[in-house]
Amino acid sequence: MDEKNLNPIIEPEDVNPVVDTSADEADTVELEAVEAETEAVEADETETQAAEADETESNEAEESDFTREIAGADVLIQDLEDITEETPADDAEDEGEKFYCARCEQEVPEFTELCEDCERKIKRYPISFGKFILAFLLMLVSMTGALTVLVNYPIALSVFKGDVALSRKELAKCYEYYAEAYEKSAELNMLSAPPSAGISPYTFFTSGNNTLARQFLAINELNGPYVSGQYLERYYEDKKVPFLLRGIKKEYDGIAAAVERMNEEYELYFQNVQTEDDVNFSDLLAILARIEAEGSYPGYIMEYFRMEAAKMTNADLETRLSHIEKVIEMNSDAMWLYAADAIAAYKESGDFAKALSVCQKLIKKDRTNPSAVADAMSVLRMDGKFGEAMQLYDMSMNNMEQNPAMEREFAIIMLLQGDVDGAHDRLTENYVMDENLTAKYVYALMISALLAEDDEMYGEMNMLLIQNGMMTPDKIQRLGAGSVTVQDIFMKGTGEAE
Repeated sequence: MDEKNLNPIIEPEDVNPVVDTSADEADTVELEAVEAETEAVEADETETQAAEADETESNEAEESDFTREIAGADVLIQDLEDITEETPADDAEDEGEKFYCARCEQEVPEFTELCEDCERKIKRYPISFGKFILAFLLMLVSMTGALTVLVNYPIALSVFKGDVALSRKELAKCYEYYAEAYEKSAELNMLSAPPSAGISPYTFFTSGNNTLARQFLAINELNGPYVSGQYLERYYEDKKVPFLLRGIKKEYDGIAAAVERMNEEYELYFQNVQTEDDVNFSDLLAILARIEAEGSYPGYIMEYFRMEAAKMTNADLETRLSHIEKVIEMNSDAMWLYAADAIAAYKESGDFAKALSVCQKLIKKDRTNPSAVADAMSVLRMDGKFGEAMQLYDMSMNNMEQNPAMEREFAIIMLLQGDVDGAHDRLTENYVMDENLTAKYVYALMISALLAEDDEMYGEMNMLLIQNGMMTPDKIQRLGAGSVTVQDIFMKGTGEAE
């Protein structure tokens, strides 16, 4: 190992080495010369700075007077501003923030909203009297609204069902629903505004007017403007007819004027004839022509009057058919007017296709019309199409309940097929003494009772006819005598028993 690496490290300050100063002395002489020159330069700079300082002091002395004058003015203005200007912060620091009661505006301890008196009152009466009255009124209005909705819900539901039935061409159901809504509305109106109060029960509530108007619309679809217009006159009298019904009222006015004028002329005419046999078709046509020339009456109504005159005077079938077809040509939508006459005339003429087309138009207009279905079944039956008539019955029963007119047609087909007992049972089961009972149903029941040898039922039906001023038809009497058959009555006949 190298020996010098073992020697301890000696710091420079710990030793005083012997130094050779010969070279250093020369350097020192040169350094002193430089320092002397530097001191001379610094002395000159010091004198220059002293002179500049004296000049600056003299300048500042000159400006001091002017500055002191401006400074004195600024201090005066600031003092005045300090005296007159008071800030909220200073006020708050000097006087402290004040708090007031939110109810009576009296001063209260800091961070307090109510004074002690107001706090006691609020705790005792949490709601003020005015707010209590307002809350009570709001509750009363809410309860009134809820009650109104509750009592009007059944009416609105029936109206909705009627609207749906109308859109589905189910006029019979439509009328029933509207009538139901009207009855409910009338009950509500009578409870709310009895006649003694002097308020019309059908104008007090809008729902009453609404259901009544809709009911008249359904009546118009079922029976035409002449029937529905009479209801309008009865219920509205001199009052303004709703916009929804004005078209019906206008058409009714024209029809009613023509009917009234015709009755006036016919009354004068029949006063001068001795018997019905003296009534002449040409005379009636002349009367109708004179009426038509006097005023602007509906043309299809005047043509229908001519057809009625032909029936009244037993004019030939061709003449009746010509006037019926003119009515259809002038107003094919007036089926309420011509349908029954057209079906009967076409059946009598043997034109079952045209008769069936009228029935189909009626069913298309109202597929819940039992009379239209019964008429169609009778046309098919007379045309020998028993199966199609039965099929039509089955299809129609999906849209309506049992109806005497349809049950009658079904029973007649059973009679023609030889099922006398079944036909008589069916007619007996569906016999109800109500507004739906027709003379044709009574005739069919008399025929089935005669064939089934049910003397009691036959006698009851005969008595019913007598009570209503009617007689047993000749064909039924001849059936009992054996001079005619069921086929003669129901396949070829055109009389009352058909």
